[in-house]
Amino acid sequence: MENPSQSTLPWTELLGKPSCTTLFQKMAPGLSRQSQVHALFSSYDLNPELFERRCQGLPERHRRRLTSVLRIARDYALFRERAYQQDRESPPEAQSDRFMLLRTLPVEARHEAREWIGFWAQFRQGHWSDLEWVERGVRTHVNFDTPEFFARLLVLRPKSFILIHNHPSGRTEPSWMDHQLTHRLAVLAAQFGIELLGHWIVGPHSETWITPPTLDGATKRTID
Repeated sequence: MENPSQSTLPWTELLGKPSCTTLFQKMAPGLSRQSQVHALFSSYDLNPELFERRCQGLPERHRRRLTSVLRIARDYALFRERAYQQDRESPPEAQSDRFMLLRTLPVEARHEAREWIGFWAQFRQGHWSDLEWVERGVRTHVNFDTPEFFARLLVLRPKSFILIHNHPSGRTEPSWMDHQLTHRLAVLAAQFGIELLGHWIVGPHSETWITPPTLDGATKRTID
């Protein structure tokens, strides 16, 4: 039996067959039902204006009904996710700075349809900055400009920082590029006397921590 969440049947019942056919022909013609439903939510999340334009073939009452349903569905999903995060069993090291900071990450950021990247800076007195958002991209990647990143980081004059970015797919296993970025930033930051403590990759229901490489003394240089 087909999973209802991967079927267009609920949408047919909501909008009627003609409007449902019009909607999915505009959203994702030729794709499977699962891909069509995925495209529907992605379009709504990523670009509401584009979503509205693609719904122009629907009667006005159906457009209003569809938008309301998607908004309610998203609000309910975020409500359930907040409850899930609160009930999650904390790991033994949950009192560490990295986990304490992760708890401050808004649930909405974990569910963001676009990939984003940011950092927390630790000041020389030991306290932490708020999360600094560096860049937001698209569903599959985010552009990373190294000079822009260090311009944002150095102005805070930190002693260390934690990098964080999301995987909208929900799979938080680090890619080769994630490891390369971690290594490159650790080496570059060391040249300014700043330590990269680690790199979080987060998804809606999981997170993965990348430990930076150990740098030898020749790589490190302290700036007074």
